[in-house]
Amino acid sequence: MSKDRVREGILGAVPLRVIEGGAGDQPKRGGGGGGNRGRSAGAADTPPVLPLGHDEEGVFFFLNPAGFRRALNARELVSRGGISGLFGGDVAWLKEHFPKKFTRKTTDESGGESSEEVTVDYRPAPAGEHLMKLCFKAGGYDPSKPIRRPGIWRGRDGAPVVHVGDYVLIGDIWRRAGFRDPVTGVIWAGTVDRHPAPCGRGPDGEPRAVTEASMAGVEIARRLQADIRELWRLEKPGGEFVALGWLGTAMYGAATNWRPNVFFTGGAGSGKSQLTTLLAACCPMHILSTDTTKAGIESALNNTSMPAVLDESADRGDGRAAQNLVDVVLSASSGAGTMGLRGTADGRARAINVVTAVAMAAINAPELQPQHQARFSIVELCTPEAGIDHRAQMEAAIARARDAAPAIWLRVLLSWPRYQAALAAFRAALGRSGCAAREMDQYGALLAGWWVLTEDGLPDERSALEGVVALDAYVRRADEVEADGGPRRAVQFLASSMVQKDRSTDVETIGALVERAWDRGEGGDYAEDRGAAARWLERIGIRVIRADEPPDKWNKRPAPRGSFGDGLWLSRTHRFLATLFASQRGLQDGRWVQELKRLPGAVASAGGVRVQTGVPASTAIWLPRTAWDPDWRPPDKP
Repeated sequence: MSKDRVREGILGAVPLRVIEGGAGDQPKRGGGGGGNRGRSAGAADTPPVLPLGHDEEGVFFFLNPAGFRRALNARELVSRGGISGLFGGDVAWLKEHFPKKFTRKTTDESGGESSEEVTVDYRPAPAGEHLMKLCFKAGGYDPSKPIRRPGIWRGRDGAPVVHVGDYVLIGDIWRRAGFRDPVTGVIWAGTVDRHPAPCGRGPDGEPRAVTEASMAGVEIARRLQADIRELWRLEKPGGEFVALGWLGTAMYGAATNWRPNVFFTGGAGSGKSQLTTLLAACCPMHILSTDTTKAGIESALNNTSMPAVLDESADRGDGRAAQNLVDVVLSASSGAGTMGLRGTADGRARAINVVTAVAMAAINAPELQPQHQARFSIVELCTPEAGIDHRAQMEAAIARARDAAPAIWLRVLLSWPRYQAALAAFRAALGRSGCAAREMDQYGALLAGWWVLTEDGLPDERSALEGVVALDAYVRRADEVEADGGPRRAVQFLASSMVQKDRSTDVETIGALVERAWDRGEGGDYAEDRGAAARWLERIGIRVIRADEPPDKWNKRPAPRGSFGDGLWLSRTHRFLATLFASQRGLQDGRWVQELKRLPGAVASAGGVRVQTGVPASTAIWLPRTAWDPDWRPPDKP
């Protein structure tokens, strides 16, 4: 191609100057933008993305227009692909504030020349730098901190806040998800999943306004209660109150300070799966699983707050999976729930926040420690008698519950003030009936949940007491809780353990040997039995001390004791005791010492105590006889 043809082509082309930005750009002209920086984005020019902040590794965090959290490094944030992806492909705001323009010169019919600026794109570099400034202004951001995802949460005023994935209901106002509360700093992020709204959704998919006209009446919940009582064979009366009470409270999610849990157990064919399906059908928002693990349920419920229904959760393998699940529920039941950290493949920490009320079902319930029993109510179902089959009626009840679920949920949400008042009334009634303090949270919440579903108004003193009577078969009194507590379980386990005598085939319980060593019978046979029992016990790290114990033979000093009267020392370092307690869940790894120290009158030795002749002294725990056997009373003095 000749130079003349190239020159001719250039001169004949439409004049075009692209303004890319940078130090050599032309200054901004007029109010239409352009120039080296485009329009300055002030307070009135809020971007459609929410800058959350930055971390120490140079990563910048945002909520995109859909409310999803996005993380971009510095290179991604100044690239076209990174910024366009952050804005979801809608770059209108970017073009307006950081325009990339060209100037087109034209000639009119009279030969006059004019020029116009046309926006063709946005400039990624200055746009990304501006977003970086906004993140620095927002401050440091910890990506391990939880953010609010779908569920029912406690609002700023303590009332329930409903997050359905794309919208958040605060009071009676729906807001598009993807914002940060300016007072509490809570981030309400959007999610891909859209959940049902209490009053349903319109044709456009947006939640309908909340109105009392859509609320269920008491007859729906009462019919549900009657269905549970008549179609399922409950071993103990009151199981329908437990099931309905769990439902009423679970629908409040994290708004309540205490979230009760229930475990349905029974033989094959007793209807456990149908009952859990019925409860799940009543909850428009819930997690349902028939085969889960601890890690699975943590991932499913992380940063959400909705009821969880776990069917067949304890019928796999050796039951360890179910035990792990009840351990997760242990801390998820109260307050802010389970707040934990898990490591990720890239070496970072990932926050786990599980806040839920759980309904579990299995043929075999896992072993519940005292800390679990205060959070679980076990409802036992019996297999129907021969010739009785309620499967069709159960399925009909489930269908009715699914149709009425939004109205039931709305009734619960609108009854929040009544729930709080009912909870206080039932807790007071439980206290008057002798309920243990640690049980009041569980059964007070169950009764309050049952009340808001099946009754209008507030419970008076008589109604509250009638509710407590309805759960009499499930509520544990203070003496029952104490007898089943960790310290008493440790003593009972030790006393019932067998020990071999003098390397023979004869075995006897430790409890029987201790009682024989304390025996006050007179005569040679009694003294010989006492001495033999004491020697056998000393070999396993237990030294029994009687109220009239003579001085030690080896040093002529008074027998060591922690208090007056009968008692015994347990060596904290003896191999036999350590091995024995290592086999008992909840007492291994030295926890048996901490449990025994909680018994009334228990004393930890200040120094060493000689438990066995010829063995160096060691630290020990003193238990008075009344701690070993609470029913024992010292004989009257003559």
